[in-house]
Order: sequence, then structure tokens, then C-alpha cells
Amino acid sequence: ARGIVSYLVVVVLCLCPVILCIGAYLKKKNTKSIRYIGGMGFLALYSYIMFTTSTDLAFCYVIVMYVILMVYGDLRFSIIMGIYAFVLNIAVLAWKMFTVGLSANQITNAEIMLACIVLTTVFGIMAVKKITEINDANLNRAKEEKAKAGELLETTLNVASNITENIAAAFLATESLQSSMDVT
Repeated sequence: ARGIVSYLVVVVLCLCPVILCIGAYLKKKNTKSIRYIGGMGFLALYSYIMFTTSTDLAFCYVIVMYVILMVYGDLRFSIIMGIYAFVLNIAVLAWKMFTVGLSANQITNAEIMLACIVLTTVFGIMAVKKITEINDANLNRAKEEKAKAGELLETTLNVASNITENIAAAFLATESLQSSMDVT
């Protein structure tokens, strides 16, 4: 059971990063700081929740973090966040072990929690790598198509120029022929 102060801390830890992200977005729409503000804000919230919760399931919040991180495709940041989450959960387990002790059931839960965090981190990193790979391939394809479109436009302009020159030459020849016919 949380007290009012604890709920206020959670609300502040939830709202501050959101407000800061909105401010950063309004200031510069495609700034990278949004992901770092949001990520660090989430880690602050996650840290507080992990040290103040009474349930072993609070670690599941880290999965939300990875879903959000995959949108940004920032491999380095994903690795940092995964390491932080893993180290934080080890610290929480150590703190609980030395302060209140861990039952056999809690040790089993801890193993599952750490395995889930490792697997989520690995999946998140793999997903970010794949997303980056797909984005790079799409970008390269777009560059190739742009180059092809440029070549096609250049060819079209050359053909149009040649047609214009041929029409002008045909017009001159027609005028010359008309003059010859008039003389004849």
C-alpha cells in the first residue's frame, strides 16, 4: 500500500519527462533529446518503482521501455537501457536479500525476472538492429530510385531537346522547300 507521498512521486516521475519531451519537441521537432529525456525519465520512474514495490512483477515495466525504444532505432541507447535495467534489478534483489531476505519462491521469481530482462534486452537489441537494417535498405533503395528518376528525367529532356532541334530543322527545310517552290 502506497501513501499519498509515494503516489505524488510516481505522478511527478511520470509527468516530468512527458512535459520535458513535449517542450523539446515543440522547440525542435526532430531532436534526439526527446528519446533521452523520455528514456532517462522512464529509468527514474522504473528505479523508484523497483525499490518501493512489494510485488516481484514490477520488472515487467522494462518491456514497455523496449517497445518505446524500438521506435527510435537507437542501438547504443537500447544497450545502455538494457544494462541499466539488469544492474538495477540485481541491486534491488541484493537490497532485498540483505534487508528482508528472499524466500525460495522469491529466488525462483528472481531467476525468471533476470532471464526475462536479459531476453527482453536481447530481443530489443535484435529488433533495433533489424529495424535499422530495413531502414538503411529502404533509404538506399530510395536513393537508387531517385538516381534512376534523375537519369530518366535527363534522358527525357535530351529526347525533348532532340525533337525540338529536329522540328526546327524540319521547319527550316520546309521553309527552304517552300521558297524553292515559289521560285519554281
